[in-house]
Amino acid sequence: FDEILKLLMSGHAWAGIQALRHANLHHGLLPFMARALEDPQAAQFIEEALRNTDERIQVGKSVSPGFLFAALLWPDLEKQWQSLRKTGMPALAALHAAIDAVVAPSHTGISIQRRHEGDMRDIWTMQPRFEKRVGRYPDRLVEVPRFRAGYDFMLLRSQTGYCKTSLGQWWTDFYHADLPQREALLATAKLEDIDSGQTPGNPNRKRRRRPKKTKPGPEIQPDSGLNGAKQN
Repeated sequence: FDEILKLLMSGHAWAGIQALRHANLHHGLLPFMARALEDPQAAQFIEEALRNTDERIQVGKSVSPGFLFAALLWPDLEKQWQSLRKTGMPALAALHAAIDAVVAPSHTGISIQRRHEGDMRDIWTMQPRFEKRVGRYPDRLVEVPRFRAGYDFMLLRSQTGYCKTSLGQWWTDFYHADLPQREALLATAKLEDIDSGQTPGNPNRKRRRRPKKTKPGPEIQPDSGLNGAKQN
């Protein structure tokens, strides 16, 4: 783990990974990354994450190992998450199950330190929350202690096709907006969600018809005369 972390935090992580790939040495050192790099979208995501990391280190900015490993494992996590959702498992339960699977040493080939794993879980579980842009929910999300890490991760997803580019732009605008601007952005998000059919306010959504109440048949009508007939 320490040797891999040194490579990733060297300021030349992407170049180092590329050198390992050319020498065909990356399979043994980073098996989970070797699988991901075979997929074009996943490879783009990892490249963007590593290039951003390199740039931060080269200008003296701090980098979180938890964020870095969250990015490297995201393609595998996302694939397993969607696969579990297709089985009918609820989205949040599927996400947690996928997380447990991808952080296991048998999957990564390394033992990630618990404190870094905690950061990774926080970042990953925050991602579905960016889809909810109603009421006071966005304001509360911005106040979450690790919001900035989750937000940066969501931007990386939006830049590589794992979520809509417009979602990243909306949260960027919301994060820097004042109160009136935030209200306007929430109204815009509500209309967008209605148009896409994501909210109960969708005017095209069909309402369920309540079953009509049927009157009891003659055989069970009260006061049918059997008990209330006049005695002769």
